[in-house]
Amino acid sequence: LISSVQSNKLLKIVLKADTKGSLEAIKGSLAKIKDEDVALKIIHSGVGSITESDVMMASASKGFVIGFHTDFASPRVTLTAENEGVEVRVYKIIYELIDEVKKLLSGLLEPDTVVVELGKAEVKKIFWTKKKEMIVGCAVKGGKIEKNAKLRIIRKGDILAEEAVLASLQRGENAVNEVYEGEECGIKYTGSIKLMGGDVIEACKISKSQRILGEAKEKPNAPKAN
Repeated sequence: LISSVQSNKLLKIVLKADTKGSLEAIKGSLAKIKDEDVALKIIHSGVGSITESDVMMASASKGFVIGFHTDFASPRVTLTAENEGVEVRVYKIIYELIDEVKKLLSGLLEPDTVVVELGKAEVKKIFWTKKKEMIVGCAVKGGKIEKNAKLRIIRKGDILAEEAVLASLQRGENAVNEVYEGEECGIKYTGSIKLMGGDVIEACKISKSQRILGEAKEKPNAPKAN
């Protein structure tokens, strides 16, 4: 059983149950789990106790052993699982088993990256401190610039750097958290790019959110170069 052959990541399991009816019911429920980026593959299924062979198959495929109303065939199986680094999970309620498999699959999903545009500023002048730190004199042309924002550096329409860090922000002699359109500010910039007058600095916030199994992946709302 593979829920989606087009998926990039596979969760591989060995599935054991107490009866054929339970086994088929579980397999039927697992087959309904769909996602475009991850999939479930049952590499082996059967009725009865969890054996050393089950553990070794899971080990060879870097998978899990999932049991329903069953147990280890002998204490040696537990030792084999420990030695092989195979996780064995046993359940007595079907919906709990299904929920746990969904959680394991969700753990394989790449988080969504959400980019929130804040504003942009034009570089007017570059200053250097005694410690050779770059202070960038800017005029905010739109939106706002926030302390600790991520920066995109643009020169003549070309993106030179992304996700540089704005270490500190000043308006006049005062340290501030935000500077708005129409205001001038000083930015302590810690990136590797040597900025020049006329460069454009775009500020944004980048956050990551865990995807939910079966939901479509969001497309990043990246700022556009101007």
